[in-house]
Amino acid sequence: RPEARPSARAVLDRLRNDPATRVIRLDPAAAESVEHAALVVREALGPELAERRGLAERVAAAAGGSMILARHLSAVLRAEVFSAEEPLPDAIAGLYGAYLEKVRRRLGEEEWRYLHLPVLCLLGSAEEGMDAETAARVLGLPDAGRVRFSLTCLAEFADSVRLPGERGTRWRIRHETFREWLKGYEEGRAALPLVHRQAC
Repeated sequence: RPEARPSARAVLDRLRNDPATRVIRLDPAAAESVEHAALVVREALGPELAERRGLAERVAAAAGGSMILARHLSAVLRAEVFSAEEPLPDAIAGLYGAYLEKVRRRLGEEEWRYLHLPVLCLLGSAEEGMDAETAARVLGLPDAGRVRFSLTCLAEFADSVRLPGERGTRWRIRHETFREWLKGYEEGRAALPLVHRQAC
């Protein structure tokens, strides 16, 4: 995909030029893509959910042939964030928005607005991630422990990483598509300190 991050693009280009690589071009609008997505979904859902009649096909149809949306929808169903009976979002933006609303209700409005949302959107603005101490300083929090507590609550969204030559741990958003979506999430941007919001 043209929007793939540079490191992924380099790997894809190397694989594409390997004679042993078979390239399958997927068109989200094509029936073959939806069928392929259903296969991906059955594997991603796990045996218990995959056995539910018509669920894999319903997820694949909602994903519209998009592999990344199919995997995300499968993951949230498996984690019971969404139930198999409720309507499924049919776009990445719809999925993320609906998911965050459920997280907001789970964590409580006040903690969400003044701690978790700012932490999440600050990481979304940091391409290389950020350590807890820096995040606490930027957000004006009393100590890094509050950031670490928030990251524990937001574990499905962020990973800890160690960059070469650094002693500490950075945190960054797990999925690039979610990080890009956060950049345009107005409620999240409004939760950031003004000076940082202008720099993003």
